[in-house]
Amino acid sequence: MKSKLATSIFTILLLTIGFEARAHQAAQEKAIAEIQQFEQRFSSALARNDVGALQNYLSADWKIVSGDGGVIDRARFFKVIAGGDLKHSQMSFSEPSIRVYGDMALVTSHAQSAGSYKGVDFKTDEMGTDVIVKKGGHWVCVFTQLTTIAAK
Repeated sequence: MKSKLATSIFTILLLTIGFEARAHQAAQEKAIAEIQQFEQRFSSALARNDVGALQNYLSADWKIVSGDGGVIDRARFFKVIAGGDLKHSQMSFSEPSIRVYGDMALVTSHAQSAGSYKGVDFKTDEMGTDVIVKKGGHWVCVFTQLTTIAAK
């Protein structure tokens, strides 16, 4: 009798662990899909120089560290875009890596862009990392780090 009880308890325990693992996996997959959409929309808004849309994707305290090590806050970033100083004509991302930690995620990808800053053309080839958090049911970027890829 004790053997049957122990077997039953063990079976229930294994089933519970299995259900929890599947639920966790499903939550991870859902978060990754949401973040992929977020990154696509964010990139599209950036390529269009759309400050109104970008406001939905960047937290009020967002900062970016550029490929040359400069730190730019959200207000300054929006000012140079809205004023026409910074214009993107091309923006692409490849090789994304998304790691989700509950309501926080790290997204790293190969970023290439082109455009102009104060009338001077630029072209970048960088690795970019976004720190994204879920606030009020929506994903928002709180920090971006760009690292220039050295020419070979």
